[in-house]
Amino acid sequence: MDVQPHLLNLSAYINQNLEKDLPLSTLAKRVGLSPFHFHRKFGAYFGESLHQHIKRLRLERAAFALTHGSSPVRQIARDSGYKTVSAFSHAFSGFAGESPTRYRSLAANGDDRGAAASEGALEPAWIGGLDAQDFLFIRAMGEGRDVQHSVREAIDLVLKLVGPIAPADVGDGRSDDDVASLDCIAATSDIYGISKGGEFRVDVGLDANRVPAERTELLGRQSLPGGRYARFDVRGRMEDLAEHFARISLRDLQSRGETPRLAQYYVRFSNQTLDDVADYQLYVPLVG
Repeated sequence: MDVQPHLLNLSAYINQNLEKDLPLSTLAKRVGLSPFHFHRKFGAYFGESLHQHIKRLRLERAAFALTHGSSPVRQIARDSGYKTVSAFSHAFSGFAGESPTRYRSLAANGDDRGAAASEGALEPAWIGGLDAQDFLFIRAMGEGRDVQHSVREAIDLVLKLVGPIAPADVGDGRSDDDVASLDCIAATSDIYGISKGGEFRVDVGLDANRVPAERTELLGRQSLPGGRYARFDVRGRMEDLAEHFARISLRDLQSRGETPRLAQYYVRFSNQTLDDVADYQLYVPLVG
């Protein structure tokens, strides 16, 4: 059995349920493996144990919330799966080198982690509802300035695996000519540059309805929940996507009475060839 799609699916599930208990035995059952074989295959594929994987994802999401949002630390701790603020603070300090409160303060006062967000923040071009969508995806992994190369490789692999694809069906009032055939689904990404070493992960995928049925078993699957989203339109280079994400003004959304959800952010390409300069639509999920 090829476990890669199953492990990709599991990682997407973990990202969507970081606030819950995620015991190894339950997750192993989801992919049809014994706990022993699951532990071995998970570590071989992701390069870290399940415990390390969950902890890192929770703390990366918390770091983004501290830097770009205004939710209280207690709420961020709860959303990150920690039952007490003290447990969250201890874990976060070990991860980021600063307490959550000081990390937020440094970002607000011009530390590198928050500088991009304070300069030329993007304004939402559209706020509205999107229907739930299923995506089939491949994960791109890279480090530092290698974002563009790694994502291009993932896109080439997706196209090679699925072959000809059907036209897109867009749910926010735009025609297929206005958008691309590919999406970066940021549910499992750290393209914000939060993690140590500048590593990143981003899932490159297609609407599941546009992939031939006989090819669907080759890719991971994750769902983009339906609901309200804010769309930010960006023109630039793919290698600068991390900066574009940082420039999204989540605090501005909150000042408008909108509350961003700590859930899947994703990028839709409007240029399938991915030239040096291209157009992107960045979607931020909203509460309500």
